[in-house]
Amino acid sequence: QTTKSSKIDAKTASEPASLPPQEEFTQDQLATERAAFERALELLSEEQRLTLARLEVEEKQRLEGSLQQQMDKRIKKYIKKKSKRQRQERMRREQFAMESEDQVEHQRRKEDKFATDTIDLENTEKVMRRLEASEFKALERKRAAFLELVDKCHDRSIFRRLAWEATLQERGVLNRVIFRVRDSLTRRQIALLSMPWPDTGNGHPDNTARMVDIVRTFQRASTPVLLTIAQRSDDRHATFSRYVAGVQDAFSHKIKSWQQLFILHEYYPGGRLHDALCNLYGDPNVVRHVPESLVMRWASQLAKAVRAVHSHGLALRGIDPRAIFLTEDNQLRLSLPKDLRAISINDGFESQVSILGPYSAPELEDPDSFPHASHKKADVFALGAVIHHVAVGAPPLHNMQVSRLVATPKVRRYNRWLRDFLRMTLQPAPDDRATSMDVVDFLNDQADQVVLMQAEDASEKERAIEEAHLTAATT
Repeated sequence: QTTKSSKIDAKTASEPASLPPQEEFTQDQLATERAAFERALELLSEEQRLTLARLEVEEKQRLEGSLQQQMDKRIKKYIKKKSKRQRQERMRREQFAMESEDQVEHQRRKEDKFATDTIDLENTEKVMRRLEASEFKALERKRAAFLELVDKCHDRSIFRRLAWEATLQERGVLNRVIFRVRDSLTRRQIALLSMPWPDTGNGHPDNTARMVDIVRTFQRASTPVLLTIAQRSDDRHATFSRYVAGVQDAFSHKIKSWQQLFILHEYYPGGRLHDALCNLYGDPNVVRHVPESLVMRWASQLAKAVRAVHSHGLALRGIDPRAIFLTEDNQLRLSLPKDLRAISINDGFESQVSILGPYSAPELEDPDSFPHASHKKADVFALGAVIHHVAVGAPPLHNMQVSRLVATPKVRRYNRWLRDFLRMTLQPAPDDRATSMDVVDFLNDQADQVVLMQAEDASEKERAIEEAHLTAATT
């Protein structure tokens, strides 16, 4: 029982006493309790007092140890939290410093780029200003040259209507200048060709008046005239052709000690046939060819223009893609040759100037072999050479036989008419070649056959449609 009661007392002593809340005790009660405790101490023996003192010291030590442990835990926790905050602050500062350095570096690069771009822009602006100044000076120089020319020819009324727009060609080998001007009366663009021409007189081939007459004869080949009923019914009678480039006027004017030749020519914005062929066949890696319908149309137009020129007794002897222009709707216009001295009239042999090139006839390159060849046959050869270039992509080789020339795959991909056309025009001997009138008749027959074939195809389609309707109605 003693043991059991001691266990109960120990358990009761270990459990906290259920004391009333502190606010319910008064000062008198506390004083009473303190006096009772002091009286109880006086009743204890010496051994019990020592035990109580020892217990108080142990409890005090235990409380101090517990308090020290709690303080150590709190200090460690505070130190850990402080270290974490310091580490976070250090990381934040490092990140901020890194971002600041990146921003500073980025800003520095932006400033360097801005400074470089500013310098480049200033240099580009300087170059542009120099180019603009040089271009402006060049335009002013070209315009001043035209105005100087107009001032020298002030007595010509046509010059009073012309306004300069551009200089298409400056002085080259032939010392000629081509201006693009606009007529203030008709508001049309005109090409003005100006070149010095020596006037030796006495019927010399270089006589300026004779050359003006030749150009005006060429002008009549493109000027429509009134035809009689008999002339209209005869398609072989060609006095003009709309496929000849229009020449408005030609005259000469004496400037100081030489004659200046002027030709007012129609301006064609489509450019030259030479440029079109360069754009079409310029890249050897790209295989291209002109449609057959366009080849036939251009061959017919060029043949009619040559026939109209020949009908007035002229032989150009310099038909070249550079002297053939294109309109806006891809129509050909045959113009004057580059060197006007090559033009022959009525098969005259007084002109010793020939324009040699890949399109020139063999008799022009070797006149001694064909001393009495007609100059008009040379134009027929040049006509075939130009159409061969249009169809194949290159002018014909002079040392190649016609039979081998028409047997090449690039020629045979077209119909038979092209081979017959090349046989008619590219014969080495002038006597074996056809005339321009025969070539036009041949091309007209080919065009008629094409029209007949198209009409037959259309009639067959209509007949098939009628049979289909009749079959459907019967059913």
